[in-house]
Amino acid sequence: MINEKPRILVVADADEISTPLVEKLSNDYHVEHVKEFDDVPLNTYTRLPDLILLAPLNHKKEGFDFCRRLKEDKHTQKVPVLFITNHSDDLDEAKGLELGISDYITTPFRWPLVLTRISNNIELKRRGDLLEELALLDRMTKLPNRQNFEKTITAEWFRGQRSQEALSLLICNLDEFKKYNDHFGYAMGNSCLHKVGKRLNKIASRASDLTARIGWEGFAIVLPATDKDGAMTLAESIRTNIEALRLPHAPTATREHITISLGVATMIPSRDSSPEVLFEEAAKALKEAKDTGRNQVVAAAEYKKLFG
Repeated sequence: MINEKPRILVVADADEISTPLVEKLSNDYHVEHVKEFDDVPLNTYTRLPDLILLAPLNHKKEGFDFCRRLKEDKHTQKVPVLFITNHSDDLDEAKGLELGISDYITTPFRWPLVLTRISNNIELKRRGDLLEELALLDRMTKLPNRQNFEKTITAEWFRGQRSQEALSLLICNLDEFKKYNDHFGYAMGNSCLHKVGKRLNKIASRASDLTARIGWEGFAIVLPATDKDGAMTLAESIRTNIEALRLPHAPTATREHITISLGVATMIPSRDSSPEVLFEEAAKALKEAKDTGRNQVVAAAEYKKLFG
C-alpha cells in the first residue's frame, strides 16, 4: 500500500536496546521486535520488512551468521540490515560489510544520526524496489513484461511441485493484428493493445494470477492452483469479453471486430517436466486455434491426455 508505514524488524537480545528503538520508531514506522534469531519468521511474511535492525550485543557470532543467511537467501537478500554494536571495531565492521550489512550504528544512540541512517536506507531500498518494478513492466500496457512472466511462472512451477496443485497457462494472440496495424497505424494499435490488456487483467483478477504481455500482440496468463475446468472457463470468458469490446477491425480482416485466440495448457508441476514444457504445450494449442479458424479456445494435446 502506498500510504502504509515502512516496516522495521528489530532483532535485539537486550531490552536496553530494543525498548528505546521501538518507542522512538513506532510513530513513523511499523515496528516488530524479536529477541532470538530463530524467532525471525521471514519465510512466512507476505511482505518483508523494509529494514532490519540487528543488535546481537551478547551473541555477535550468531548475529553475523544470521546476516549471512539473510544475504544468501534470494527471498531476503535485498532487505537492508543495520548492525547495532556497543563499540566500534574496524575488523568487525569490515566483516559485516563483506557479509552485506548496509551500515553500523553504535550505542549509546545519537538519535539524529540513527534516524537519518534508518531513513536513508529505507529510501534507498524504496527507490531500488521501484526501479526493479519498472524494469518488469511493459511500458505501453503497464502489464508485467516477458521477464516478469518467466520469473513468475518459474516460481509458480516450484510452488506447484510442493503443493501438487495444477498450474494452468493461457497464451493468447489478437487475430490478424498485422492487418489492424497496417490499416489504422501503430498509435491506434498501441491503444488497442492497451484496452485488451486492461480487460485481460480485469478478468484474471485473483492476487495470484499474472497477466503479462509477452510479444507484440501476444499475452500470457499464469493461473496457479487452477485445474482444467477453471482454465477453460476463464479462457472462454476472455474470448467473449474481447469480442464484446467491439473494437473495429481492419476492412481486410476476416471479422468485423477484434477477436482473440487462446491456447490452454494445464499440468501438475513435477521434476520430470518444466515450465518451458507447459509454455510449449500452450503455444501449440494457440497455433491450432489460429490455424483452424481463430476466435476460439483450444486445449493442448498434453492437457487432453492428462485430463481429458
